[in-house]
Amino acid sequence: MIKTPRVTIIVAVFNGEQVLERCINSVDEQTYKNKELIIIDGLSKDNTVNILKENSDKIDYWISEKDNGITNAWNKALKKSTGDWILFLGADDLLYNENSLEKMLEHCSRFSSYDLIYGKVALINEKLETRKIIGERWNHNKFKTSMHIPHQGAFHSRTLFADQCYDEKLKFTADYDLLLRKSKELKVKFIEEVVSKMQIGGVSQVYVKEVYKEWLDSQVKYKVSNKLHLVTHFYYKLLKYKLRVSINNYFGLFKL
Repeated sequence: MIKTPRVTIIVAVFNGEQVLERCINSVDEQTYKNKELIIIDGLSKDNTVNILKENSDKIDYWISEKDNGITNAWNKALKKSTGDWILFLGADDLLYNENSLEKMLEHCSRFSSYDLIYGKVALINEKLETRKIIGERWNHNKFKTSMHIPHQGAFHSRTLFADQCYDEKLKFTADYDLLLRKSKELKVKFIEEVVSKMQIGGVSQVYVKEVYKEWLDSQVKYKVSNKLHLVTHFYYKLLKYKLRVSINNYFGLFKL
């Protein structure tokens, strides 16, 4: 008999009144029942707390208090979690369909000794229309220079957090930093399934230079490659990004 592992879905939110309820409902509507939902609110100033109260029957644990950012919220949630596997969603994210957890937890059961099992993520606009699907097969060499695992599609084994937590000094890339710490022995499995939907325009997509810089700092810290190579790759990625933005803006002028 295959064990049905418990999964914890963690959501950090601040002023998420426009999107939080759909995220909660996407978890509640899952066919997979061995799950828990934990929501950490950073003392929102809008209607978020009322939404949490109104949906408390769908949430296993929630709290609203001042925190020190998203990584602090994640660490708080981890202390309350009981799942064998842990999935992180943003307040403006939602699971892809009602079978998303069931499909992925089947693989988590089969590959229970792995540290991370991940799938794909659909990038959506404000109308919930899919604009792009991201997520690709695990490549350790590529991982050493850039994060190619979509966080909203990644199921983390509880054992990953047995002796470590997220670095709260990092604003954008604590997920990458945590995985880099043990990248040499990391056991990772990619699954050809779309796990969740992520709305375009999140923090990591706005502060691209800052994201790249935090990647570089972690890569240097954990000595994943020659420092000169890492710094060169950093400027290459940044130049490539700026060129892509310039091209998009240029051709965008002709669309007006």
